[in-house]
Parts: sequence; C-alpha cells; structure tokens
Amino acid sequence: MAEAAALVVKDAEFRKLENPDVGTVFEINDHRGVIVGIAEVATSGLFGVPTLYRTYQRAIQYLPTARYTISYILVEPKSPADTARIQRTVSRIGYRALTRDEFIQRISDFYKYQTGLGTNIGVLATFRLARVGFVANYWRSLRNGGRSGPAGFGGGGGGFGGGGAAGKR
Repeated sequence: MAEAAALVVKDAEFRKLENPDVGTVFEINDHRGVIVGIAEVATSGLFGVPTLYRTYQRAIQYLPTARYTISYILVEPKSPADTARIQRTVSRIGYRALTRDEFIQRISDFYKYQTGLGTNIGVLATFRLARVGFVANYWRSLRNGGRSGPAGFGGGGGGFGGGGAAGKR
C-alpha cells in the first residue's frame, strides 16, 4: 500500500479530482494510487492542475518519459547556514537553488513580465485612475454650478463648453 500512497492538496483544483476522501483509489497514466492524506495549504495552485505529493521515484514512474520530468525539488536545509552551500552545489551541476522568498519572487516576476499580466494590470489601473479623475472633475463642476474652474474641463470657468453663459456672473 505504501508504494501507491499519495497525499492530495485541498486547494482550488481539488474538485477536479471529484473531491476524494482518504482511501480513494485513482489512476494516473495506468498506475494505481490511493489517497492516504488530504492537506490544506495557505495558497492555491497557480497552474489549474490538482496537486498530488508522491515520492520522487514513484512520480517519475507515473510521468511520461520526457527530457525534463520535474519543475522543481523542494528541500529544507538542516540550518540556515547550509543554504549558501546547497546553492553553490546545485549551481555546479547546472541548476538553480532558490530560497523560499527568491522562489516566490521568481514566480511573481514570471507572471508580471512574461505573461502580459503586469501590462494588463497597469493598463487597467491607468484607466481606473483616469475614470476617477473624470468623475471627480464632473462632480466638482456640478457643485460649482457648472463652472469647472481652472482645473476643470472647460478651462476658464465655462463648464464643459468652455466659456459659455454658465461661467459668467
């Protein structure tokens, strides 16, 4: 039974597994698995795929053969002083070792700069600020009896039309 054991994360994608319970039998690429635990996590998955935890050896048996079969390996140093040594060792074999904060920043940077998400957020924020400014000036001109004043749309106290009768007293 331990060979087929898997721990499933109860996150936003959990329902895609049809809400399994402990003991539920499942299959991945013609390999049998059994849910032995359900974990709650503080953050949801980023990729729209349910998260299962397995041993590394079992995971590579389940996955189709490909050049790169894993995205990352999670390691906890015995002490904070070991972090630099681990990073140097991993770097020598051609990979990158990141601390928790570096990993979070790398994911954040990817979504901001590589997916267009950062540009979309920036454009939306700009439109939102422009809209708020427009509405604020519009209400200010209504409070002033149609005179928008120097900062308004009419320029010289003529409301939105710019110098009409509403601006004269």
